[in-house]
Amino acid sequence: MLNSLDKGYFQNVTVSSTKTKFAKGVPDGILIPSVGRSGGILITKDINLQRTRMQYGLCEKYKLGVFFLKPSKGLGRHWENVKMLINNWKKSSQHYK
Repeated sequence: MLNSLDKGYFQNVTVSSTKTKFAKGVPDGILIPSVGRSGGILITKDINLQRTRMQYGLCEKYKLGVFFLKPSKGLGRHWENVKMLINNWKKSSQHYK
């Protein structure tokens, strides 16, 4: 769904799943540098990523932009996450510029 945003405001946006690009459960020590070197932005529900010193340090080192999705109770479905991301895209993306 997010790949369809490659129009207007969201030009040149390509979305890849970490499960298909790497593998399910890829270690953060591999994921963060790879996404950061490619100029990517990580979208994750793993809010502990910002709390763990090593992972946070890697995000800073590779200048990785991260969207942390923390859905309300009962909103763990994929479509709810997509809507939440789209609704907050402009506000969140300005934070990382």
